Amino acid sequence: MQTVGDLVTLLSTAARKALPDITDPDDKQHDRHTEACPLSCLHLSVRVTNALKYAHTPPRTIGALLHMIRTDQLTEVRNIGRRSLAEVHQALTATGFDVRHTNLI
Repeated sequence: MQTVGDLVTLLSTAARKALPDITDPDDKQHDRHTEACPLSCLHLSVRVTNALKYAHTPPRTIGALLHMIRTDQLTEVRNIGRRSLAEVHQALTATGFDVRHTNLI
């Protein structure tokens, strides 16, 4: 006969296998960001991340995002306005990229 405790254990084990681990050991924090780093290194808001995800050619790395900025493609992305551009500018500046001479703000 199974108890409620057995059922809870079964459900929590199944949930751990089904859901991604938030503290993934392969996702190491690093001090120096490069253009090869994924966009997740910028810690952008969900709103900006979703807008970039549905862009014509979604950037997967910081370098691809910088390319979009340099070629004025970022301003063409739907749901990317002044506030989103300011957030991207702040995130890139905070991670050490020089975006002073771009049209982000």
